[in-house]
Amino acid sequence: MCGNNAPHADVFDDVRKGVSLDLITEMANTGTGLIDVHLLAEGALSAAFDVVCRPGVSGITFPYEGVDDVEAVAGRTRAVGAQPWLAISPATQIERRRTSLCHVDGLLIMLIEPGSKQAADVAHLEKVAATHQQHSTGVDGGVTEAILDQILSAGTGYIVVGRRLFACLNERRNEDSTVNSLTLVQEEVCAVLRAVDPYSVSKLAYAFEDRTRRWFVSGQGRSRLVASVTAMRLMDVGFETHLVGEVTAPSIGSGDHLLMLSASGETPVSLHLARKAVEAGAQVLAVTTREDRFPLRDRRARRGRARHGQ
Repeated sequence: MCGNNAPHADVFDDVRKGVSLDLITEMANTGTGLIDVHLLAEGALSAAFDVVCRPGVSGITFPYEGVDDVEAVAGRTRAVGAQPWLAISPATQIERRRTSLCHVDGLLIMLIEPGSKQAADVAHLEKVAATHQQHSTGVDGGVTEAILDQILSAGTGYIVVGRRLFACLNERRNEDSTVNSLTLVQEEVCAVLRAVDPYSVSKLAYAFEDRTRRWFVSGQGRSRLVASVTAMRLMDVGFETHLVGEVTAPSIGSGDHLLMLSASGETPVSLHLARKAVEAGAQVLAVTTREDRFPLRDRRARRGRARHGQ
């Protein structure tokens, strides 16, 4: 297994957890690729060994603590063309188990209790340093970028990365999703700006030259959110501004401006307010995506329409 980028399939005491035995069997039978099976505890060894010990599996790692006869299990593993590796739990001392090491092709030093989600205990890398010159040695459990240099410096030749790998994939997906969303917003904003008639923008800008006039801003639904922000910004730069519908807003009158925001150009409430503003002698300016649908077409509205920019 050392040096191979094989999927590492954890099998628990409860075989319904971890990688399913059906998937391992399918990968082995179809020759999908190398697969390294790790039987995490004694229960997994007794429940799953006969299933996973088959041609097509590249390696089987079994727990030293759950095996009475390491030589026998290693022999059965080699008989199907797989490499036998021995997993050493954090509590097991290597010095007392050296007679068993000659029967396997490598050692997998566990940096956490098998099946747990603890942080890796780098003190167990001493086992790697003590064995890597005589045996192929790997580590498993809680491996992160922060301890990778220590793991490699100890002489590790095989590293199992699980939780951290999937965490990185999720982080990358989140980053990609955020970038895609921002790009979409940017593209939509650019498309809107490209569609704006420069002449209409000039007329709108001209209306703001007279700083003595009062501004009323109106919008419904999501347009009202934009209207609220617009009203605030106009106040920030010194205009007397009112958001239509607020209890503090006075009545509109002659010489005032109504800035009406309506994407469709057909919102009934907005059109009603625009007509009332025209009747009061105010000038109406409409911001809409559909100028062709702006339906203020009666006589009084046309009088206001002739003076407002869209």
